[in-house]
Amino acid sequence: MDIRLASGVAIVVLSVAATGVAGQLQGNASEPLQEYEHRAQAYELFIQSLRLEDSGDVVRAIDLLSRAVELDPNAAAIPAAQASLYAQVGQTADAIRVAERALTLDADYGEAHRVLGLIFATLSEQALEQRDGRGSSDAEMYRERALTHLEQSVVAGEPDGRITFILARLYVETGAVDKAVVTLEPFVRDRPGFVDGLLLLARAFVESGRLAEAVETLEEAVRSRPRSVRMLNALAELYESVERWREAADTYERVVARRPSDNELKRRWAVSLLNAGDRESARDVIKKIVEARPTDALTLYLLSEVERQLKNFDAAEAAAQRVIELEPSSARGIYALVQVYLEQGLQAELVDAVESFVKRIRGEGQTPHELVMLLLEGGVTYQASGDDGVAVAAFELARDTAPSDPTLEAYLGQAYLDSRRIHDAVKSLSGARERHVGNLQLDRVYARALVLSGQGSSTPCGWTDPVQAR
Repeated sequence: MDIRLASGVAIVVLSVAATGVAGQLQGNASEPLQEYEHRAQAYELFIQSLRLEDSGDVVRAIDLLSRAVELDPNAAAIPAAQASLYAQVGQTADAIRVAERALTLDADYGEAHRVLGLIFATLSEQALEQRDGRGSSDAEMYRERALTHLEQSVVAGEPDGRITFILARLYVETGAVDKAVVTLEPFVRDRPGFVDGLLLLARAFVESGRLAEAVETLEEAVRSRPRSVRMLNALAELYESVERWREAADTYERVVARRPSDNELKRRWAVSLLNAGDRESARDVIKKIVEARPTDALTLYLLSEVERQLKNFDAAEAAAQRVIELEPSSARGIYALVQVYLEQGLQAELVDAVESFVKRIRGEGQTPHELVMLLLEGGVTYQASGDDGVAVAAFELARDTAPSDPTLEAYLGQAYLDSRRIHDAVKSLSGARERHVGNLQLDRVYARALVLSGQGSSTPCGWTDPVQAR
C-alpha cells in the first residue's frame, strides 16, 4: 500500500463508520440504507484501487476511484487519492482538477495539498526551462502556489522527507533563506549522508550571508563523505567565493583525483593555484591540459597569464599568439598579448598588435571594452612612472579602439602635455571638443594646452573654468 494514501484510507473508514454505521444506530431515518451501501461499496473500491496501484495497474486504479467518487461524492480522500494517481501517470491537469475538488470537500485535507504542492513545484522547474519571456513569471507563480499547498500539507500532518526538502528548496528560491535554514537543519541532522540536503543547507547559509556556517557545513560533510565528488566540488567553489585560494586548490586537487579526465576541474584547480601564488604548480597543471587539448583557447590564455607572471615573456607571447590564431575575432588573445608587451614596455610591438586587431574587428562593429580598460590602465601606469612614450602609445590605442569615449581623449591630451608634445595636445583636444561639445574634462585639459602653447589669453570660446567661477 502506498504510504501517501494511508490517511485517505482512514478517512474513508471513518466516513463509513461514523456517518454510516453510527448514523444507522441513532435512528433508521438518519441515513437511508442505500446511501450506507454506496459508502461501503466506495470503500471497497478504494481498497481495490490500492491493490491495483501496488501491482502497477494505475489506470485501472483510477477508473475504480472514479466509480468510488460517484458512490460517495462527499469523501475528500477519494479524489485526493485519484489526484495522486493522475500525477503518477503524468495527467497533470486531471490531477489538479480532482485535488482541488478534494479541497472543496475538505479545505484542510493534507493529501490534496501535498499532491498540488508537488505538482506546482514541478511546474515551476519546467517554466524556468522555457525560452520565451513568460518562463520566469510563470515559475514565480507556480512556486508561490507550491509553497502555499506544501505548507498546508505540513500543517495537516502530512510531512515526509521529500516534502521537507522541496519546501526548503522553494524557500531558498523565493529568498526565504531563514525559513530554509530552520527547515533544513533538523532535516540534514537526521540524514547526515543526504548530499542534496547538505548542499541546499550550505546554499541557504551563503544566501543569508552566513558564509562561515556554510563552509563549516560542507567541511563537516566532506569529512563524513570524503569520496563525494559533489561535496568536494561544492566546498572548492565555496572556498573560491571567500577567496581561500590555498584551500580551494587543495580541494580541487582531491576532486581531480576522482575525475582525472575533467579538464574544466583541472582549469579551476590551476586558477586557484595561481590566485594562491603557486605559479609553478599552476603552470604544470595548465600544461597538462594544453597537452590534452591543444586548441583550448581559454587554457592557452591562462598559460600566457602564468608565464607572464613568471617573467617568461617569450612563452607568454607565444601562448597569446596561439589564442589569437584560434579566436581571431575575440579580444582574449590580444588582451593577453597587450599585457605581455605593456609589462616589458615594448611600444612598437604594442602598437602593431593593437592596430592590427582593431583593423580586423572594426568592420564587425565590436568595441572590446576589456582591452580599452587594459590600455587605459597601462597608460596610467607608464604615465606615473615617467615613461611618457609608452603612455602616449597606450592612450592613442585606447582612443582608436573606442573613438566615441571623451574620457580617453582627455587622457591622451594630458599624456601629450606630459611628454611636452604641446602642438599634438592642442590639435587632438581641439578635434575632441568638436566631437564632444560641452565636456568639462576636455575643456579643462584644452585650457592647459592653450596656456602651455602660449595662447593662454584665448580661452576656449564660451567656456569658464568652474573653479574660478566660484
